[in-house]
Amino acid sequence: MTAKKFLFGIIFIVLGIFLLLSLFNVLALPSNIFSYWPVLLIIAAIGMLLDRNSSLPFPIALAAFGTLFLLKNLDVSFMSDVSMWKVGAAIFVIYIGMEILFPKKFKLPKKNFKNESLNGDNIKRHCFFSESSSDINAQNFTYGDFSSTFGSLSVHMSGTRFNPDGSVINAHVSFGNLEIYLPRDTSVNLVNNIKFGETDNHPNPGSSCSQTVTINTSGSFGNVEIFYI
Repeated sequence: MTAKKFLFGIIFIVLGIFLLLSLFNVLALPSNIFSYWPVLLIIAAIGMLLDRNSSLPFPIALAAFGTLFLLKNLDVSFMSDVSMWKVGAAIFVIYIGMEILFPKKFKLPKKNFKNESLNGDNIKRHCFFSESSSDINAQNFTYGDFSSTFGSLSVHMSGTRFNPDGSVINAHVSFGNLEIYLPRDTSVNLVNNIKFGETDNHPNPGSSCSQTVTINTSGSFGNVEIFYI
């Protein structure tokens, strides 16, 4: 089990416990809190879409059902007289058709940046609804801005030398994954500000560190991993 799956499992269990406690009047929650439960279906669907081994049809069907159920609970006019059982049946039929058309595993479109030698003053790498990788060999690296939104980004920096006067990497994720690969002689000052996600700074197998970089992580529902190669 990956750390991300474990985290999402804990979140759902805790939310379920809170809802049960509110039903038995042990815990006071807003009276309309149950109207928003379909949001959990939408979050689960997004998590499946971010899983590289996930099939495409099921999370799309789950997200569609969750969205329509949420609109129904919020008394949106065009959903007021609609039976959710019939909506679910219709979405299930569409799901079967999509499974027939798209039987293989869903993979994000790939974009690979070329191997680059840069001065390191201001390097930016972003991916949106894609799977991207970038090889950066920067000398005197000072500042980098890396982000992944509904996608997966890998940044390889094994040949990078960091500015001894200070180097900063801003790493942002929103429903995405970001992997940063650093030289083994690098020490990391980590500032973690990710909500509903995690930052995993893997052990450095290097015996000594001759350079330092500060990595600021931010965002929500995402994962940042730091490796040393």
